[in-house]
Amino acid sequence: MKNFLKISLCLFTSINAFAQTATKATYKQSFSGADKKIFISSGIDNLIIEGTSGTEVILESDKDERNFPAEAEGLKLVTFGAVDNTGIGANVTIEGNIMKIKIPKVKSYKNFVLKIPNEISINVAENGNKYAKWQISNMKGDVETKTSFSTLNINNVSGPIVAHGGYGKIYIVYDQLNQGKPNSISSSGAIDITLPTITKANLKLQARYGEVFSDFDILPLKAEPAKTLADLKDDKSVKTIVKDNQIFYVKDGETYDRFGKKVSGAKTISGTGFMSPDDVVNQNNWATTSTSDDCNCTSDGASLGIINGGGVSLSIKSDYGNIYLRKKK
Repeated sequence: MKNFLKISLCLFTSINAFAQTATKATYKQSFSGADKKIFISSGIDNLIIEGTSGTEVILESDKDERNFPAEAEGLKLVTFGAVDNTGIGANVTIEGNIMKIKIPKVKSYKNFVLKIPNEISINVAENGNKYAKWQISNMKGDVETKTSFSTLNINNVSGPIVAHGGYGKIYIVYDQLNQGKPNSISSSGAIDITLPTITKANLKLQARYGEVFSDFDILPLKAEPAKTLADLKDDKSVKTIVKDNQIFYVKDGETYDRFGKKVSGAKTISGTGFMSPDDVVNQNNWATTSTSDDCNCTSDGASLGIINGGGVSLSIKSDYGNIYLRKKK
């Protein structure tokens, strides 16, 4: 019993000592407006991003005074090329309507919380830490993320989301699905998305080596018929273009090579129609959806459907995990 009491006392003393040496560090910067965007580069284990109704970007962290030698007084911390110009272990720069925040993984600062005016668009990317945990909540602006193995939790958002994950799981709870811009979520791992029951959306769902589960009533999205050779020949809006002695075709503002693949940079010249039957775009590659009544899907196996009459495009793709599409309870 005496040994147990000694061990407990030592643990309490250690915890109390850390509590006394760790202080809250805060950085504030005025930056607001729907036309603003913040790029966040994170190398820390855990990052919390919260949308607020304020006009300031506020960055908070716990500073462990024990890790600072006396010789460092008056000097700035430099980690992975990021100079701490905030006094909180991060680097912040502003160029016009763009703010860039670099948060490298450092020993002296932990438990970062980033509070952002919720109408601002954000782009969050990993930098040096592939196994982190991110939490993003209460944002109304665009949200873009890119992870490798990190776990991503996005909650109570109404802005459009473009999220690309590696093998970490993605969890998203929408406050509402913005009808102004398409949403795209992809990952090699599992994806779990919750939408309000009344959400209107056109769905494209693909779990290549997994399954798709949902409690929404998903109705078929009528597949458009594939373009035929006759359609293309008679379509006066299809223009022939030439660059470097190669033939390309332009339709609806998109440029295609002779095999139907989208390309860019070709120089448009006058003229319509096709030079010869051998140079026509492969008609099978023009079709983005199946024409079979038995398969409401794309040519690459993604399921197509609508909920609540259809609306903005919501694309969800997982290579090796399952997809869960839920109604918000």
